[in-house]
Amino acid sequence: MKKMTTIVAVLALAACNDTASEPPVAEETMAPEPVEAAAMAIDGNPSAGKYKVTAGDGTTYDYDVRDDGTYTAVGSDGSDVTGTWTEATPGAWCETPEGGEEACYTETVNEDGTWTATSNADPERTAIVARVES
Repeated sequence: MKKMTTIVAVLALAACNDTASEPPVAEETMAPEPVEAAAMAIDGNPSAGKYKVTAGDGTTYDYDVRDDGTYTAVGSDGSDVTGTWTEATPGAWCETPEGGEEACYTETVNEDGTWTATSNADPERTAIVARVES
């Protein structure tokens, strides 16, 4: 009888172990939403900001580039342009004025911290861009 009680006890323990060896149910977790990185200008700072742009003909433009993908450019010639912009990679600036066509530029940094923007459509058309500190 003692053997029978021992066997029953061993079987009961074995049965408990079988249920304990089942893998635990993993809790479902939500992956965090990806955060879109701010566009980066060629100087390593965010693209959004204020700039003084000097065109090849000497005309200057005060650019206000906003995080929402819009910009305003007020020219020394009296022009006032608004539009949208993108900068997929630092140094690859594109802007589309309201009612106009997209114009893209390749930028290179100058020794003085400004950069030269060269039109992709007309490499002879360049401008000097300087970030304006607020």
